[in-house]
Amino acid sequence: MPYPRRFSLFGRNFVLLYGSYYERYKKAVIRYHKSQLSNLDVGFRMEEAGKELVRRRNEARERGVGPLDPGYPDLHDVMDL
Repeated sequence: MPYPRRFSLFGRNFVLLYGSYYERYKKAVIRYHKSQLSNLDVGFRMEEAGKELVRRRNEARERGVGPLDPGYPDLHDVMDL
């Protein structure tokens, strides 16, 4: 898909509409390729699971859940092992 700035001749409203569509399309393509990489590459899947685990643990700490609490996220919460 062409970058939205190339359509500046069609007017501002068209560029804004196309720009929002372009961003949604780009995010969908990234999600698709990440899912394909996860299916094919175990290392990539583990790296993504590690990032998600860190994010969930940070959220748990903000809620006041400590590492010794049973509700503290672990790798089994992020991945099907």
